[in-house]
Amino acid sequence: MVLVQGRPMVVDDRNVVDAAGFIGEWFVYMKIGRGDRNGRGVDVMRV
Repeated sequence: MVLVQGRPMVVDDRNVVDAAGFIGEWFVYMKIGRGDRNGRGVDVMRV
């Protein structure tokens, strides 16, 4: 896990993490190969 603009970001490059547990007010979740589920577009640096 890393911080992006003070918010924790989870990058799931193996597609094994349940996204529903991480997407929310404080987490930025990026799943490689399955599209964006944050509803904010692909550029996670602008969150």
